Amino acid sequence: MERALLLPLLASLQLLPQLASSAATHPAPTFALQPRKDEYLLGDTVSLMCSANPVGNQFPVFQFYNNMGWAATTSVSSSWKYTYIFNITEPRNAGSYSCSYYTGRPRNYIHSKESNHVPVRVKDPPPQPVLSMDPPFGVVIEGHPLHINCTAPGDTGERRFHFYKDGEELLSGAAGSEIMAMEPGNDAMKVNMLSISQAGPNSTGEFTCGYEENMGVRWIPSARSQPVAVTLKDPPPQPVLRVDPPTGEVRVGYPLLITCTAPGDAGERRLHFYKDGAKIVPGEARSEISLTETHSGSKNVCVLNNPRAGPDSAGEFTCGYEENVGGRWIPSPRSQPVTVTLKDPLPSPVLSVDPPSGAVTEGLPLLITCSAPGDASEWRFHFYKDGAELTAGDQGSEISPTEPGTGSMMLTFPRAGPGSAGEFTCGYEENMSGRWLPSPRSQAVTVSMKVPFDPSSLPIIPLVAGCSAAVVALILLLLLVCFCRRTKKVSKWQLRRRPQNDDSVSNYSPMPLVMINPDTL
Repeated sequence: MERALLLPLLASLQLLPQLASSAATHPAPTFALQPRKDEYLLGDTVSLMCSANPVGNQFPVFQFYNNMGWAATTSVSSSWKYTYIFNITEPRNAGSYSCSYYTGRPRNYIHSKESNHVPVRVKDPPPQPVLSMDPPFGVVIEGHPLHINCTAPGDTGERRFHFYKDGEELLSGAAGSEIMAMEPGNDAMKVNMLSISQAGPNSTGEFTCGYEENMGVRWIPSARSQPVAVTLKDPPPQPVLRVDPPTGEVRVGYPLLITCTAPGDAGERRLHFYKDGAKIVPGEARSEISLTETHSGSKNVCVLNNPRAGPDSAGEFTCGYEENVGGRWIPSPRSQPVTVTLKDPLPSPVLSVDPPSGAVTEGLPLLITCSAPGDASEWRFHFYKDGAELTAGDQGSEISPTEPGTGSMMLTFPRAGPGSAGEFTCGYEENMSGRWLPSPRSQAVTVSMKVPFDPSSLPIIPLVAGCSAAVVALILLLLLVCFCRRTKKVSKWQLRRRPQNDDSVSNYSPMPLVMINPDTL
């Protein structure tokens, strides 16, 4: 058997030698197929056999064709029968087949009549599969997974799947890929997945898929799926994490602000904070998470606010975000970590007053001193009277430091007045890395006012009356004393001069008046 010369598909048979006409002298050959089937499958091999009775000493050239435009011409054969091996590769191979032959020389060919027609039926191939991707639009972030699913329609039995990249079949393991059944069970025969755990430059290209279906005698391939192009995108850039106070040292009870900034101006993002590797949920550890819009309207800044730092606020903080790429949330790398440590809260200042009793005489100086413990490099002091802050000049006051570096401040009232009385407290602020932190208030000290004695303020008439009454009483008292003394002197003199009627000797002797001491009377 000589090898046939297969011509391309033809729209007509005009390129071949003209078929037998009414003037042809050769009889029609006999045409047959081997093997004969009611329906052929894709991949079947069919023998097209054309035979004729010899005509003289000439050598025939056989032609094979069908009604769908296919045709083939053999070389000159030394035999009057020819078998053409034909492979059924597509549904268009179906049709009505026949053959003919001719002899002679160019421009003087003698054609035979057309042979009998034999129909060829070809079974339709399995339906085209559907190719889907995750991410759905074929845009994958470098370093992130790429999943390509091939789904065969219907629920027929055994299938074998194939994936193709730029027309070449991909085998499991190529370019870091893995081909696996989507799910165990019945779906394993229906869906297969090409999984690339970390997409890279070799993952881009045009992907298609197909499958083979077991028809009992052979595996019948399906048509290829529609192609899907995969492109690679750089991963989202790393965000920047900042903490306030910048040193990461925060005093217990004071605010802690942690800000996460995502670079660029991508449309839709979701930002997250992490503490010691665990994601922070808003509300945990008394935290609040809020978004801040930039001038362009892109929400790329997020703030973690802890109004009162406590033991739960210490630790290592990071942040990250997700970016919506084609309906899929792509995570960014984590930010650089920032460590937050706690410091004891600022101690309360000590408030002292001079005079220490807090009772000051009107017009005299009043000194109130506020002293901050510790050795901070920079303080700001505040004085309060009845809860309201005092500024220098209020009520004639002066505020001045006591001595440089002593951590105290003095509130002075050079001449205390009614406005100087009240309940005084003080507080201070300490500069920590450019941030002023307020201390608690001091213990309160109450200042009262004493009015000085002013004789001119007393009433005149009661004073004169009182003084006159006192003078009269004093004169009367002196007169009474003098009268009593004179009475005693007369009595003693008479006793000394009494006659001796009883003829007794007197125990008293006359005494000169000059020798009498009035104080002994």
